[in-house]
Amino acid sequence: MKEEHWTERQIELVYTEVKHLKEENQRLHHLTNILVEHLWKVNNNGLPLKSIDRQMKLFDEQTELLKQKPKAYRDVLSGEEI
Repeated sequence: MKEEHWTERQIELVYTEVKHLKEENQRLHHLTNILVEHLWKVNNNGLPLKSIDRQMKLFDEQTELLKQKPKAYRDVLSGEEI
């Protein structure tokens, strides 16, 4: 069996991807928590999407994901930037 050796660049790319995946996992975990928190608030009006969008924007700002990759946040119903 031939032994493969990765270059430093390949290793760096893998670590960068792992870091990105961990950050995205944190973001999804936070979104899940927000959704679960809001589920009990659901009534005939549905989920409070504006509140959820604002909380996700705040989370991204706090974790500095916005500095790495800008995202456009828009209200789901109106399409307005928030």
